[in-house]
Amino acid sequence: MSVPADPSVRGNLPSEPNELVGRRDELEHVRGLLAASRLVTLTGVGGVGKSRVGLRAARHALPRHPDGVWLVELGTVHDAATLPHSVAAVLGLVDQTVRPQTDVLADYLADRRALLVLDGCEHLRPAVADLVKVLLQAAPELAVLVTGRQALGLPGERRLTVQPLPVPGPPGDDDPPLATLRDNPAVRLFVARATAAAPDFELTPAIGAVVARLCRRLDGIPLALELAAVRLSTLRPEEILARLEDRFALLGSAHAALPRHQTLRTAIGWSHELCTPGERLLWARLSVFAGTMGVEAVQAVCTDERLHPADLPELLTGLVDKSILLWRPQEAEGRFRMLDTVREYGAGWLGALGEERALRRRHRDHYRDLALRCEQEWYGPGQLAWYGRLLSEHPNLRAALDHCLTDPGEARAGLEMAAALWPLWTAAGFTREGRHYLDRLVRLSPAPGPARTKALARRSWVETAQSDHDTAVATAREAAAEARARGDVYELACALAFEGLAIALRGDPAGGAKALTEALETFPAGPADDFMAVHTMGMLGVALSAADETARAVEVLAGARRHGAARGERWLVSHLGWIHALAELGRGDRAAADRHVRAALPVRRLFRDGPGLALCLETLAAVAAAEERGRRVARLHGAADRIWRTFSVPQMGSPVFAAVHERAARTARDLIGDGAYTAEARVGGRLDQEETIAYALADPLP
Repeated sequence: MSVPADPSVRGNLPSEPNELVGRRDELEHVRGLLAASRLVTLTGVGGVGKSRVGLRAARHALPRHPDGVWLVELGTVHDAATLPHSVAAVLGLVDQTVRPQTDVLADYLADRRALLVLDGCEHLRPAVADLVKVLLQAAPELAVLVTGRQALGLPGERRLTVQPLPVPGPPGDDDPPLATLRDNPAVRLFVARATAAAPDFELTPAIGAVVARLCRRLDGIPLALELAAVRLSTLRPEEILARLEDRFALLGSAHAALPRHQTLRTAIGWSHELCTPGERLLWARLSVFAGTMGVEAVQAVCTDERLHPADLPELLTGLVDKSILLWRPQEAEGRFRMLDTVREYGAGWLGALGEERALRRRHRDHYRDLALRCEQEWYGPGQLAWYGRLLSEHPNLRAALDHCLTDPGEARAGLEMAAALWPLWTAAGFTREGRHYLDRLVRLSPAPGPARTKALARRSWVETAQSDHDTAVATAREAAAEARARGDVYELACALAFEGLAIALRGDPAGGAKALTEALETFPAGPADDFMAVHTMGMLGVALSAADETARAVEVLAGARRHGAARGERWLVSHLGWIHALAELGRGDRAAADRHVRAALPVRRLFRDGPGLALCLETLAAVAAAEERGRRVARLHGAADRIWRTFSVPQMGSPVFAAVHERAARTARDLIGDGAYTAEARVGGRLDQEETIAYALADPLP
């Protein structure tokens, strides 16, 4: 579960890589369409600039959407079932319930004035249309801007076909005045990109005639013009034109206009031919990546005896220089990105080379290894760095899992990967997506085995996070039975722990404590060395506290926090903090309870943990109730309630946590009256995340 990383930023629009040339009329048109309709679709051929126009129009629309403008890039989303998850993840809305994700999105957006930008939806058009229809019906002030090669076909949809840039006059006008050329949008774009590639480039009358012909030959398609312009670092304008003419002639179209999609493909193909053999091979292999990619991943997936690692820096630089790859230095450690149209071309070549299955398996191997490394190193000082890396690699992790679902021989690898990714499913909050993959991969692997047993146990944990406690108990018992049959002591301990947590949270804390105690006794290694053992101590603390064994709960929780802190762990230690606070409150130490939950809050924010933040607020409200501060209780409850309504089931659907809430609410109502409680809760519900945290941290107990 996560919330937007920076609430002061209304959305996630990226910075533009360079100047947008020649689109003033289109931007004015889009502005008018957005003022007249809540659904606007920009269509056009590949490479025509739909995304750039859409992003600039969306940026202009920011003042009219106080709840943000949110870009969802769909080019790497291939499974329609994960479309709502992708939208929710961008919004920072990763729901931990078992409700349909579309319903969660609809509820979240219902009262928000936001703009969704769904970029590149042609391959998911029916699913996008269904989702947009539901969201627009549920959210009367939501607007949606879509880019694709075809309109969605929904009622009220307004459409603009983005045309190529206007090119210089007719073919006979080979010597237009320079002033006329400099005002032409296609020429202006070519010159801007040419100057970036070759700073000495100058538009003289002679060169202007060549550029005019180039712009006409490339139909004014921006991506084609950019690919041609970057060649000026090695070729003269007339050489670029001659080579393009030769390629067109091969298609039998030297004197006839090609369809624009064919023009772009021809331009991309020409750029492909001008790449070195190594660059062409790397281009094809890079097409297996989704979203962005780092150098380490590129080396692991793409290099071998045909593509030596030592050559990789030069090859990557060459592809960036040719605009085949885009470099994003602002991301952690810098990452590369490939435009969807260019990726599609590379994928075609990868298939022609007969390497697609092998490269997808290497891609899967790399990301399975990454998941396993993350699992091994999560319990330590590098945890926050791993958290950021999981978020950066999320599209590629998803692509690797999707590959495992479609290839019958990959189910076991998928199980290993999905089970190892529990930090992504739980700490990063993608519980619904984790359950999606774990459910499907377990069904594909009916025969018992180590990978299946582990996946079942981790699925039980995810089900508990979704408040599906009964199912979690059944899943954990299935995992325990498999582990016993095979003599797998460690996975038996994990299964017992997750069974105990689910039992406790569904209302039987004594029964949960018994199973959790057995789990702790079963772990082969001590909690000082194992995350799951320390986590089990924390879960036992929850059960003991709810069972009114508060002295033992405090002892167990203090020990768990010491073990975690000694390893540099942060996520679990913070999670244990509010549990420790509840236990201290249960034995009457309000100051200790207040201190522990306040220490937990900043880390909950760091990990963008919505339910964790809400549980901290509920615990602070219980402290305030014990201090007879009714207005503070009500305001904290209002802030927590907004988070619960946005991200999860209130109090995680657990009678244990619900009882804490109800006791504090009754106390507050008795102190200030029902009317004042309702009014203060309403004030708390209007606080944004930063205001909520500031209020929660104010007025600590001495």
